[in-house]
Amino acid sequence: MVVERKEDIDWRRNGLFTFFGFAYLGCFQYWLYNDLFVRMCRPITAAVGHYGAAPVKTFIDQCIHHPLCYFPAFYVLKGSVEGRSLNSSLEKYQVDMWENCKALWMVWVPAQLVNFAYVPQHLRIPFVAGVSFAW
Repeated sequence: MVVERKEDIDWRRNGLFTFFGFAYLGCFQYWLYNDLFVRMCRPITAAVGHYGAAPVKTFIDQCIHHPLCYFPAFYVLKGSVEGRSLNSSLEKYQVDMWENCKALWMVWVPAQLVNFAYVPQHLRIPFVAGVSFAW
């Protein structure tokens, strides 16, 4: 309300972004980081150790997951809140993708290297939430 100089709270917008935070950033990413990435990287972890698998997990997260899953989902949700069509939202995603990735990688490549190398599995999503809040 302060930043956008609005008099009323947009409860629909709040609800959609709260749901996105819970469902995607909380539940889906918890499964992604703590189940799927662990299973996918098990042979790498066995060969080079836990710290050796962290760069692979970071690469998968930053170069596959975010550009191809997270950003499209976020743009579709944001477009829905703003009243834009699905096609318009995805076009905006495509136009913005490279700039988004550059900004993402400046913060999240080092953060995810730390996350996957040093943070215990059960604290990975709280760590991501803390970095997100600061970012």
